[in-house]
Amino acid sequence: MRWEKTYQWNLGLDVALLQNRVNLAVDLYGKKSVDLLSARAVPAENGVEETYVNLGNMTNGGLEITLNVVAVQKKDMTVSFTFMNSINRNKVGEQGYRNNHMDYLSGSAIMPGRPLSGFYSFSYNGLDGKTGLPVFNFMNPGKILNEPYEYMVYSGQLEPSVFGNVAPSFRYKNFSMNMALYYSIGASKRLNQMFRRLDAGYGIPSPSSNASRDLIDRWRKPGDEQFTDVPVIRDIFPAGYQQLPMVRDFAGAGSMAQYQMYDLSDLRVVNANFLRCRYIMMAYAVPATVFRNTPVKNLRMSLNISNPFTIASRQLNGQDPEIDGVGTTALPISRQFAWSIQANF
Repeated sequence: MRWEKTYQWNLGLDVALLQNRVNLAVDLYGKKSVDLLSARAVPAENGVEETYVNLGNMTNGGLEITLNVVAVQKKDMTVSFTFMNSINRNKVGEQGYRNNHMDYLSGSAIMPGRPLSGFYSFSYNGLDGKTGLPVFNFMNPGKILNEPYEYMVYSGQLEPSVFGNVAPSFRYKNFSMNMALYYSIGASKRLNQMFRRLDAGYGIPSPSSNASRDLIDRWRKPGDEQFTDVPVIRDIFPAGYQQLPMVRDFAGAGSMAQYQMYDLSDLRVVNANFLRCRYIMMAYAVPATVFRNTPVKNLRMSLNISNPFTIASRQLNGQDPEIDGVGTTALPISRQFAWSIQANF
């Protein structure tokens, strides 16, 4: 094995205008990494299933912009804004590694020409009119494919391509207010698993877990498939398993529970763009004249609200666009209020 190598270039520009009331900093960069360590399958006589070799390469580039603007600057009032924006693009080169179907579904596959966090999904094709189980496109068990992704569809990337912060600030006499907004653009994510099941092949909810309200609109009888995309709750034999197509040079076609495929289908992929307010802080300094002839020299009151709101796609149904597992395995981000009074004597 050899050392991994990275070639990098940077170009920067700094501009100040209007007596430093407008400050702009722009940084453009590019990276190319070669001889990256990549796992590769080896013959069994080596005693291991795979070993690491220098086969990988990846390109990475982006733009970072920081802009500070003082829009209003007077004796009794100040209004300013700070913008910090990052744009990142990456592309994976040839790695010499065969991805399996779970690599493509989880976003961990190394795919030449695709972003590093690109992921695939099963192509949903409605519910079976007789059983109420989900069916999928490209499930031809008699056809031999070259790669597992050929019976899936590309669903985007898990990581955003554009993200940044906006921090407005306002002051009027003794009152001040600051905000911090964070935005993320370009990512997609899967909806949480509809419900935890006793067994992967059956649709029976686990008694120790909450079930989704969407199950109220589930398939119950033939014809319901015209009005709903929520599968039946099924507890009869045989279990709902789908035979996957054969892939060249992979041992066996394998199968997967249709309920699991449903959660990993394109129907359950949504836009993860969002705007989140990290905090709002307001403060007021009581004029010193109010405390004339008293022991109090000054008094300052402040209110801090953490995570007051998030704007995101309605398709998320309240699921957090940034943190995985909220509503299932993780606690939601809570809104917090803090009130403080500071006095000097």
